[in-house]
Amino acid sequence: MSLSEESKRKCQRCPTQCAADLGYAPHALRAVRYFSWLEVGSAKVALSRPGRAPGWCPIPLTRVLRDTPKGHNAHRWAAERKDKAMITELLRNRFSVRKFQDKPIPDDVVQGMLEAGRLSPSGGNEQPWAFGVITDCNLIAQIVEMAYRQEWIAKAPLLIVLCTVGVGDERGGRDIQKHRFPEYREVIENMDQDLYWALNQEEHQTKIAGTHMALVALEHGVGSCWVSRFDVKRLAKLLNMPRGYMPSEILVLGYPEEERKITKKKELDEVVFYNTFG
Repeated sequence: MSLSEESKRKCQRCPTQCAADLGYAPHALRAVRYFSWLEVGSAKVALSRPGRAPGWCPIPLTRVLRDTPKGHNAHRWAAERKDKAMITELLRNRFSVRKFQDKPIPDDVVQGMLEAGRLSPSGGNEQPWAFGVITDCNLIAQIVEMAYRQEWIAKAPLLIVLCTVGVGDERGGRDIQKHRFPEYREVIENMDQDLYWALNQEEHQTKIAGTHMALVALEHGVGSCWVSRFDVKRLAKLLNMPRGYMPSEILVLGYPEEERKITKKKELDEVVFYNTFG
């Protein structure tokens, strides 16, 4: 496998064509879209494509392409590898983006994000959520007001409002909390329904779906930032949401204008305990 000196510089062609020139079979090419670097020996070639910021996701393309056995699906084979670092690498390169380019996110990327949310796990497979896709500039401007004037949100081309759908008492909507906190069983049983839904929205796990969306966005060079500080009732009214539906989080998304910021994370020994605490 070799590349010309010209190809070792930034490649402006379709990454699929670049891979095909190296002799990879079509079954492996489906992995191309998820990676932004092609490694050949010690050389790295940035794979540019519309909507992709080269270098955003520094996962070597050839970790999938070079080693995928013929006749195997590249995605399935990657999942079966002993090297499971791909999602970890995405997480290492993620940061909260608050400055965005003036560029729309392609529909296929948005649909991929929504599909990742749809496929997310939930307790009892209840799937108690809805995802609001907001691209209208006037709506985004009003959401800025409801988010206590976080003006940076206005520059984003896309918001996804993660909504919790309350589970009614007739379907055992309070059972899990009564089992988790038996000492508060009576309080939970007698709590106003709307208040209970509001306080219990975290139980419905929209952050799992949102996290999966953010990771898929990152694969395509799209940055994200979570927003939790907003007026829930006003936003629900703005979006014409029926009773029982509550906005729980907002994912703000767009191509980053700023460079990646190195954020310090706690070490494992600061956040992990084994068997008992201390």
